[in-house]
Amino acid sequence: MNESRNGRYTRNLILWVFLAYFLVSLFMLGWLLWPFLSTIVVAATVTGTFNPLYQILNRKLPSVGASLVTCGIIFFLLFLPIVSLVGILGIIFGPLAVTGFLTLTDIYHASYQNLVEPSKT
Repeated sequence: MNESRNGRYTRNLILWVFLAYFLVSLFMLGWLLWPFLSTIVVAATVTGTFNPLYQILNRKLPSVGASLVTCGIIFFLLFLPIVSLVGILGIIFGPLAVTGFLTLTDIYHASYQNLVEPSKT
């Protein structure tokens, strides 16, 4: 009777040690992935949004062609507008980064002269 009790105690001890190691490693994995959480969420959203388009294209094209066309569409629909917007905001709010303050004259000069008027060079 004492041997079965020791066996049960050993199995419980192994279970609790394994569970502790598992929880510690899960915590460390979360700690490692925490800075990338927003990127992972955006990637999952883009994948879920464009997966039906890929499936439709994959019926008519080979897998490599469907992937290239889908990546091209994602590039033109998401990447180019975001880069353009960040560039425009950099032109408008550039003086804020240099001087620490921004006046309406700075916004006028940055937005009107750099975006509407042709270059003087």
